[in-house]
Amino acid sequence: MQAELAARVTAHASGRVHVTDRAGEDVRSRDHLLAFGMLAVGAILRGLYMFHHHVNVDEPQHLHVAWVWTQGLLIYRDAFDNHSPLFSMLMAPLVGLIGERSDIVVWMRFAMVPFVALSLWATWRIGRRLFSSRSALWAVVVTAVFPSFLLCSVEYRTDQLWTTVWLWALAVLVGGSLTVTRSFFVGLLMGASFGASMKTSLLATTLAVAAGLTLLTLVRRETRPPLGWLASRAAAAIVGLALVPAGIGAYFSAHRAWSALVYNTVQHNLVPRLGHDAPWRWPVALAVLPLLYSMARRLVNQTPDARVGARRALLLTGATLYFTAVNFLWPLVTRQDFLPLIPLAAIFVTPLLVKLDLWMSGTRFARAARLVPVVVVVALEVGPAVAAEPPWRDDTSPQRAFLSEVLRLTRPGDPLMDLKGECVFRTRSYYYALEHITRVRIARGLIRDDIATRLIATKTAFVTEDSGQFPPGAGSFMKAHYLVVGRLRALGCWLEPVPGDPATPRPFDIVIPGRYVVVADFGPGQGQLDGEGGAGPSQLGPGPHAYRAGLWASAVERGFSPFPGVGAGGR
Repeated sequence: MQAELAARVTAHASGRVHVTDRAGEDVRSRDHLLAFGMLAVGAILRGLYMFHHHVNVDEPQHLHVAWVWTQGLLIYRDAFDNHSPLFSMLMAPLVGLIGERSDIVVWMRFAMVPFVALSLWATWRIGRRLFSSRSALWAVVVTAVFPSFLLCSVEYRTDQLWTTVWLWALAVLVGGSLTVTRSFFVGLLMGASFGASMKTSLLATTLAVAAGLTLLTLVRRETRPPLGWLASRAAAAIVGLALVPAGIGAYFSAHRAWSALVYNTVQHNLVPRLGHDAPWRWPVALAVLPLLYSMARRLVNQTPDARVGARRALLLTGATLYFTAVNFLWPLVTRQDFLPLIPLAAIFVTPLLVKLDLWMSGTRFARAARLVPVVVVVALEVGPAVAAEPPWRDDTSPQRAFLSEVLRLTRPGDPLMDLKGECVFRTRSYYYALEHITRVRIARGLIRDDIATRLIATKTAFVTEDSGQFPPGAGSFMKAHYLVVGRLRALGCWLEPVPGDPATPRPFDIVIPGRYVVVADFGPGQGQLDGEGGAGPSQLGPGPHAYRAGLWASAVERGFSPFPGVGAGGR
């Protein structure tokens, strides 16, 4: 080592590394200062993004499902949701406590902070067990400020609970000798992960395959486990795994919603030929297996402690398999699918940074070596995150303005038609959320597009803005019978003059009865409605009528108008 920084490196059998300088000062104190400084930067960024990060379309949907619970309704039976129920059940009391606010998304993002903290803690425990405290610390830093993790984990979504529970299942799994009790708690946490997201099925499957590959590497070693030992641990894990799903199933069965639970969380999401359809995807995915076996064997053989090597091989192989399966086999790929993967990637990357730091410490670049982790984190993570989405730019204002108009224009109990629950605090006129899978099912005739019928049956006075995500039939119906008022559309229609005879009464049809009012670009309409004078609100039944323009009266009374610049909702 150089005289300037003569480091003493002690390698333990577990593979952990302890580094001290010539004066006896623990080098980890320097790491702690730098790492906690970077974590502080990450915390500041997270705080800014909680207030300013654009609202993902999934956030209001998850909030709506939690709100459904607060209304005494039962999801799946009374409202659609194709996610597992544990997250919405946990969040419902908090949503009810906060109440109907236009900034509900920001408030509920605060509820995600404990999940992030627990995920980072699990990351540290896994990294410390597999490598060293120093590597684990920097794995936490790399994870915390990794752009996709930073931004995605800010959002209010069920994936936060899913990621947290899964990482803790892995932390318990590699946290010590695999006793029967430990196996049970690993299974229990994995079962809770199923309760948070059915995507756990892919995580569990790839981990099981990785376990098989890892066991193959131990067949000819003295450390190979006996079959009886494996059987007892597997049985304990299966018992633990079943508890949370069984409890959820029992609850919904007791409320006569078992079939609705199964359809929403399983059957609805299984659509043939959805997503990937290339014939070569399975061969490519399977071709990875021998490569992963070779990697696992090398990890086991090159680690002084075979048990530590096996744990490393298990998690690295499982993570690689999961990444491959998501990209080649999973029907719909989203950025949140990779949330549990990012901490594992960081755990296996940071030892390389530590080795680079140790190597540079023995050269003339010793002083620069101290900044290697910081430079890497800033250059590859913090910088790109800030460049992609400046944290000082408020991108939540459109959602707040939208919800503000929803709360002003509608009343509790009013049915409302939106795409997937973005109005949060109102019951939806149509059962299914119009997310991608539902739209595919409607296009294939697997779900009937009876939205227009539902709008009439529920006397829905408000729908959201026009969108290509509405089925064609529903979209045409809403264009014909609703007028834009601000960020919503209210029951109403435009009445054009009869060509060549502007004095002739202008006919229109009402399909949803209600109180309507005649408006013009200069204010209240003048003239006669169905042969009677007066421009005030009138109760109109279904059928033909005649005037200039008809609009649901309450929209005008609340300051909204379809004419630009007229009323609060004009635009």
